[in-house]
Amino acid sequence: MADLYALSILPGDAERYRWLPSEATQSVAKMEARIDKTNAGPDRYVAVVDKASGRAVGQ
Repeated sequence: MADLYALSILPGDAERYRWLPSEATQSVAKMEARIDKTNAGPDRYVAVVDKASGRAVGQ
């Protein structure tokens, strides 16, 4: 989750979140809460993970 949060606070976050149904979170804890809330419902939170590094690079 820290990888996703780090991506969300890079410059240009408004453009990256333009087509997503939510805005960038303000902390790792809020990112975790959002993912948990999503996964508790009928939908699943999906992250794109780079195979070489094992780091999340998108959602």
